[in-house]
Amino acid sequence: MGAGMWVCIVYYSKTGVTERAVSHLAVELRKRGAEVKVFSVKPVKDYYPKLLHLNPRLIYETITGKSIEVTGLKHFDPNLCRALVVATPIWFGRPSPPITTFIKMFANKVKCPVYALATSIMGKDYAARLRKLLEEMGYSVKGCASLARGVSYSELHGLLEDILRSIEKT
Repeated sequence: MGAGMWVCIVYYSKTGVTERAVSHLAVELRKRGAEVKVFSVKPVKDYYPKLLHLNPRLIYETITGKSIEVTGLKHFDPNLCRALVVATPIWFGRPSPPITTFIKMFANKVKCPVYALATSIMGKDYAARLRKLLEEMGYSVKGCASLARGVSYSELHGLLEDILRSIEKT
Protein backbone atom coordinates (compact mmCIF):
# COMPACT_ATOMS: atom_id res chain seq x y z
CA MET A 1 0.00 0.00 0.00
CA GLY A 2 1.30 3.46 -0.87
CA ALA A 3 2.59 5.61 1.95
CA GLY A 4 -0.14 7.92 3.22
CA MET A 5 -2.91 5.96 1.45
CA TRP A 6 -5.64 4.65 3.72
CA VAL A 7 -8.90 2.88 3.88
CA CYS A 8 -10.97 5.83 5.07
CA ILE A 9 -14.06 5.17 7.14
CA VAL A 10 -16.50 8.05 7.54
CA TYR A 11 -19.40 7.43 9.88
CA TYR A 12 -22.03 8.89 12.16
CA SER A 13 -23.39 7.09 15.20
CA LYS A 14 -25.82 8.35 17.81
CA THR A 15 -26.61 5.19 19.78
CA GLY A 16 -23.28 3.38 19.33
CA VAL A 17 -24.43 0.62 16.98
CA THR A 18 -22.77 2.09 13.88
CA GLU A 19 -19.69 3.04 15.90
CA ARG A 20 -19.27 -0.56 17.11
CA ALA A 21 -19.59 -1.87 13.55
CA VAL A 22 -17.02 0.65 12.29
CA SER A 23 -14.65 -0.17 15.13
CA HIS A 24 -14.86 -3.88 14.36
CA LEU A 25 -14.32 -3.26 10.64
CA ALA A 26 -11.29 -1.04 11.33
CA VAL A 27 -9.72 -3.62 13.66
CA GLU A 28 -10.20 -6.42 11.12
CA LEU A 29 -8.78 -4.31 8.28
CA ARG A 30 -5.72 -3.43 10.38
CA LYS A 31 -5.20 -7.10 11.31
CA ARG A 32 -4.94 -7.80 7.60
CA GLY A 33 -2.35 -5.07 7.04
CA ALA A 34 -4.49 -2.16 5.86
CA GLU A 35 -3.83 1.36 7.06
CA VAL A 36 -7.12 2.79 8.32
CA LYS A 37 -8.25 6.34 9.12
CA VAL A 38 -11.61 6.75 10.87
CA PHE A 39 -13.59 9.98 10.73
CA SER A 40 -16.56 10.45 13.06
CA VAL A 41 -18.88 13.05 11.55
CA LYS A 42 -21.10 14.83 14.05
CA PRO A 43 -23.65 17.59 13.78
CA VAL A 44 -22.45 20.86 15.31
CA LYS A 45 -25.80 20.99 17.09
CA ASP A 46 -26.26 17.42 18.31
CA TYR A 47 -29.61 15.66 18.61
CA TYR A 48 -31.12 15.18 22.05
CA PRO A 49 -30.58 11.48 22.87
CA LYS A 50 -33.91 10.81 24.59
CA LEU A 51 -36.77 9.75 22.32
CA LEU A 52 -34.52 10.17 19.32
CA HIS A 53 -37.14 9.23 16.73
CA LEU A 54 -39.55 11.85 18.09
CA ASN A 55 -37.09 14.72 17.77
CA PRO A 56 -38.72 17.27 15.38
CA ARG A 57 -35.39 18.67 14.12
CA LEU A 58 -33.99 15.18 13.49
CA ILE A 59 -37.16 14.17 11.65
CA TYR A 60 -37.15 17.33 9.51
CA GLU A 61 -33.46 17.14 8.63
CA THR A 62 -33.68 13.43 7.83
CA ILE A 63 -36.86 13.53 5.73
CA THR A 64 -35.83 16.62 3.74
CA GLY A 65 -32.21 15.53 3.23
CA LYS A 66 -31.23 19.00 4.39
CA SER A 67 -27.49 19.64 4.72
CA ILE A 68 -26.43 20.55 8.24
CA GLU A 69 -23.29 21.95 9.81
CA VAL A 70 -20.95 19.09 10.77
CA THR A 71 -17.60 18.54 12.47
CA GLY A 72 -15.04 15.74 12.24
CA LEU A 73 -13.88 16.18 8.65
CA LYS A 74 -11.08 18.68 9.15
CA HIS A 75 -8.38 16.19 8.11
CA PHE A 76 -10.42 14.20 5.59
CA ASP A 77 -8.85 14.28 2.12
CA PRO A 78 -10.52 12.02 -0.46
CA ASN A 79 -7.28 11.99 -2.47
CA LEU A 80 -5.58 10.05 0.34
CA CYS A 81 -8.19 7.27 0.44
CA ARG A 82 -7.45 3.97 -1.22
CA ALA A 83 -11.01 2.93 -0.40
CA LEU A 84 -13.84 4.74 1.39
CA VAL A 85 -16.43 3.23 3.70
CA VAL A 86 -19.49 5.38 4.41
CA ALA A 87 -21.37 4.12 7.48
CA THR A 88 -24.60 5.46 8.91
CA PRO A 89 -27.69 4.59 10.86
CA ILE A 90 -30.86 4.71 8.81
CA TRP A 91 -33.66 6.86 10.16
CA PHE A 92 -37.08 6.96 8.53
CA GLY A 93 -35.65 4.96 5.63
CA ARG A 94 -32.91 7.51 4.96
CA PRO A 95 -29.24 8.05 5.91
CA SER A 96 -28.58 10.24 8.94
CA PRO A 97 -28.26 13.99 8.21
CA PRO A 98 -24.54 14.15 9.08
CA ILE A 99 -23.77 11.46 6.48
CA THR A 100 -26.14 12.96 3.92
CA THR A 101 -24.21 16.21 4.39
CA PHE A 102 -20.87 14.39 3.94
CA ILE A 103 -22.14 12.72 0.77
CA LYS A 104 -23.15 16.08 -0.69
CA MET A 105 -19.91 17.81 0.40
CA PHE A 106 -17.71 15.31 -1.42
CA ALA A 107 -19.96 14.48 -4.40
CA ASN A 108 -17.85 13.85 -7.51
CA LYS A 109 -14.64 14.35 -5.50
CA VAL A 110 -14.00 10.78 -4.35
CA LYS A 111 -12.20 8.69 -6.97
CA CYS A 112 -11.52 5.52 -4.97
CA PRO A 113 -13.88 2.54 -4.55
CA VAL A 114 -16.68 3.23 -2.06
CA TYR A 115 -18.46 0.84 0.30
CA ALA A 116 -21.79 1.54 1.99
CA LEU A 117 -22.62 0.30 5.49
CA ALA A 118 -26.11 0.90 6.87
CA THR A 119 -27.34 0.07 10.36
CA SER A 120 -30.97 -0.05 11.40
CA ILE A 121 -33.31 -1.58 13.94
CA MET A 122 -35.47 -2.65 11.00
CA GLY A 123 -34.73 -5.88 9.17
CA LYS A 124 -34.49 -4.20 5.76
CA ASP A 125 -31.69 -3.87 3.23
CA TYR A 126 -31.13 -0.16 3.69
CA ALA A 127 -27.62 -0.38 2.31
CA ALA A 128 -29.16 -0.59 -1.16
CA ARG A 129 -30.78 2.83 -0.58
CA LEU A 130 -27.52 4.26 0.73
CA ARG A 131 -25.74 2.83 -2.28
CA LYS A 132 -28.26 4.44 -4.65
CA LEU A 133 -27.81 7.86 -3.01
CA LEU A 134 -24.02 7.56 -3.20
CA GLU A 135 -24.12 6.55 -6.86
CA GLU A 136 -26.51 9.39 -7.71
CA MET A 137 -23.94 11.78 -6.20
CA GLY A 138 -21.05 10.43 -8.30
CA TYR A 139 -19.52 7.84 -5.96
CA SER A 140 -18.27 4.53 -7.38
CA VAL A 141 -19.87 2.05 -4.99
CA LYS A 142 -18.35 -1.43 -5.14
CA GLY A 143 -20.12 -3.08 -2.20
CA CYS A 144 -22.58 -2.61 0.62
CA ALA A 145 -23.87 -4.25 3.77
CA SER A 146 -26.86 -3.77 6.05
CA LEU A 147 -26.75 -4.57 9.73
CA ALA A 148 -30.17 -4.94 11.33
CA ARG A 149 -31.02 -5.05 15.03
CA GLY A 150 -27.50 -4.59 16.29
CA VAL A 151 -24.14 -5.65 15.03
CA SER A 152 -23.64 -9.10 13.60
CA TYR A 153 -19.97 -9.17 12.77
CA SER A 154 -20.44 -12.11 10.43
CA GLU A 155 -22.48 -9.78 8.17
CA LEU A 156 -19.43 -7.52 7.91
CA HIS A 157 -17.23 -10.34 6.61
CA GLY A 158 -18.33 -9.98 2.98
CA LEU A 159 -17.80 -6.22 3.05
CA LEU A 160 -14.39 -6.68 4.64
CA GLU A 161 -13.31 -9.12 1.93
CA ASP A 162 -14.58 -6.79 -0.83
CA ILE A 163 -12.56 -3.90 0.60
CA LEU A 164 -9.41 -6.00 0.93
CA ARG A 165 -9.71 -7.21 -2.68
CA SER A 166 -10.08 -3.65 -3.95
CA ILE A 167 -7.03 -2.30 -2.10
CA GLU A 168 -4.89 -5.23 -3.25
CA LYS A 169 -5.61 -4.21 -6.87
CA THR A 170 -4.26 -0.67 -6.41
